[in-house]
Amino acid sequence: MSGSVLGNGLSTMIIGLTVVFIGLILLIGVISLMRFTSGGKAVPDEKVEIKSAASVAPPVPPATDNTELIIAITAAIYAVMAQEGVTQQPGFVVRRIRRY
Repeated sequence: MSGSVLGNGLSTMIIGLTVVFIGLILLIGVISLMRFTSGGKAVPDEKVEIKSAASVAPPVPPATDNTELIIAITAAIYAVMAQEGVTQQPGFVVRRIRRY
């Protein structure tokens, strides 16, 4: 019994490795064909101007008043806590809201 299990395992391994290597060879062939059809140029001839990180200004967040948003979020948190049965005051404060 163990001989047939070992034989099945080895044949499965050989078939799997063969399929993987044939797939890799086909992938290499397709990439080579694409390089041949595109003329062998990996980089375009036109020059691209690259700006340094120091010359690019960081984005400035808009100056908005988040008071209403903070009040709404705090009220939603208290509403969920009331539904869960929390009766004590948790003592938390929403101080900052970051938008991504």
